[in-house]
Amino acid sequence: MLKKDNYIKQDKGFTLIELLAVIVILAIIALIVTPIILNIISESRDKSNQRSVEGYQKAVELTVGEIMVDEDYTGGDITCKLGSKMSDTEKEYITSVSDDETYCWDTKEGKATSRQVTYSGSRVKPDKIQVNMETGEIGIKDAQVGSSSKRYSVGNITMTAVDTIEELLSSGDTVKSGDGEIFIDDYGNIRYRGKDPDNYVEFNDETWRIIGIFDGHIKLIRDESIGNLVWDRQNTWGSGDWTNADLMILLNPEEDYMETTNFTEYKSLYWNRESGECYKDFDVTKDCDFTGSNGNQKGLSVEAQNMIQKTKWYLGGWDDFKILTKDMYIKEREVGEYKDYPLTWDGHVGLMYLSDYGYAPQESCSSQVNLSQYGSSSDYWTGCISSNWLLKGVDEWMISTQTDKQLTTWVSTGNYFRHANPRLEKAVRPVVFLNSSVKITGGEGTSSDRYTLG
Repeated sequence: MLKKDNYIKQDKGFTLIELLAVIVILAIIALIVTPIILNIISESRDKSNQRSVEGYQKAVELTVGEIMVDEDYTGGDITCKLGSKMSDTEKEYITSVSDDETYCWDTKEGKATSRQVTYSGSRVKPDKIQVNMETGEIGIKDAQVGSSSKRYSVGNITMTAVDTIEELLSSGDTVKSGDGEIFIDDYGNIRYRGKDPDNYVEFNDETWRIIGIFDGHIKLIRDESIGNLVWDRQNTWGSGDWTNADLMILLNPEEDYMETTNFTEYKSLYWNRESGECYKDFDVTKDCDFTGSNGNQKGLSVEAQNMIQKTKWYLGGWDDFKILTKDMYIKEREVGEYKDYPLTWDGHVGLMYLSDYGYAPQESCSSQVNLSQYGSSSDYWTGCISSNWLLKGVDEWMISTQTDKQLTTWVSTGNYFRHANPRLEKAVRPVVFLNSSVKITGGEGTSSDRYTLG
């Protein structure tokens, strides 16, 4: 009998070299495929986020449309902002503000008509929203979607005058500007200070200068006076109430004083570029011609009027000037310090605040020197005279008042502040805020190459 040999068949395994080769191949495949997969995921997420921003854009557009058909809409520009981007003043006109929500409002009549943007998609937080009132297009810039760190934009963003000025501060809170600086004050406003900063603007076919940016609007002051005028000549002492003052009525359109009880003869002469009778000291009359035929004394053109934003003005003040500029800024806005007169007024043309003047010289003045010492002959304080671009060397009215009397504020030729009878005659330099849609179309802001607006 034949005997069969038993045997076990053994499979041959992979060698170490073969295993390493497989690992290397898989690693190479992973290196090739993984970025592709991640890129697909990223692109998918980007497309989703972009669609979210586009949906959010449509929601803003719908909100703007709702405001425009509202019976209270005045026809003014509409502004939209994220709650966290709104100033304290802007928040006053919204019933309840959340930092992560977006709100739109009519800016012409004290932001009377407002709406919250309703969007059910992913949370969108834009850096800037621009409403083009001519085309109806909504531009969204640098929006964050959800927790993504990437920013998304949609639509066109046109550089406004405010954007142009804000870009000058992109490198810090204080930047050199001509023989001066542009800086951020104690309350987040952008201002110019120093002897002669580059803040010259051609406006109303004249030279005006930029005081700064406040609540998203550029604030201008006429470089030269329109003449010497009384603040108000009612009663024995005149009135320290700007909402009823002769000068306010002369400077502004009728809509700003329709409720006044002051039936002065020279209504809106400056605003309408008209001539008529007005007043110098007390009840002495004189001819006021703002038609432009007499040179420097020229009223506003229609083009200039259309660029001016109707704005809330603060009418407070303080009893003396032994106070720092940053504290005076609060007094001008503080409820309860102003006796029986209104603390605010919505209008087109005003005068500079005392705090505007206080912030205009070199930094050491506004931060260390009481306003009462601005005209001192002391070597330490003389810089508050030589470095102040707002000082014109004339006795000039301001809009700020004294709180315990019917007196108004003016700055003298020697840089001292005084309270005075409103019936006296002093120089007047109109101050206005520009619409947020106004753009800088040319120039460098110097005295020889002024900014042009459009």
